[in-house]
Amino acid sequence: MLYDILGNRACVNILKKLYDLDVEKKYSVKISELGAVPYNSIITLKEHDLVLIDKSDSDEVVSITYKGKQFIEQFDRLHKVLVSKEQPRSLDIVYDLSDAEKKLLIVLFRVERETGMPVSLQLLTRELFPYQDYNKKKQGVAKLLNKLVELNLAEKRKDGREVYSKTSQSGIRILKEQILNTLELKIN
Repeated sequence: MLYDILGNRACVNILKKLYDLDVEKKYSVKISELGAVPYNSIITLKEHDLVLIDKSDSDEVVSITYKGKQFIEQFDRLHKVLVSKEQPRSLDIVYDLSDAEKKLLIVLFRVERETGMPVSLQLLTRELFPYQDYNKKKQGVAKLLNKLVELNLAEKRKDGREVYSKTSQSGIRILKEQILNTLELKIN
């Protein structure tokens, strides 16, 4: 799909023209007013839901879709990266964690800090849901913990039948830089 569009210069040019017209609040244009563009390129864009084609009385009208706008914006960003003479700066990774995942990471760090050792899944679940049945909540907490492990924000190990976890170095950094700053808390 991507090659169909990027490998066809006319497709990119059409999208760019439509995007520029959209910015100018001209939301659609007759195909004949686009200039000498291959009709098959417009059809390719339509097949990938990047443009809409409407038939008016005498001519077809084309407009860019939201997906088309997103596509050309990303294309422009890539173009800037390629033509830039600046050395790329370091990239910051931003984690988009759910509220439940953030809460789990915070509680894991807090309990680990208080006890000075890895936290059992049982203790973690009881800290998160103190007034609810442990057996009903442990599976959900285990799934959230597994996601944090996949993201390298937590570590876990199994000892017999019990699972123990702790905050990874990346998890501590994310807590400091992204999560706790939004809560206006600081950790040492």
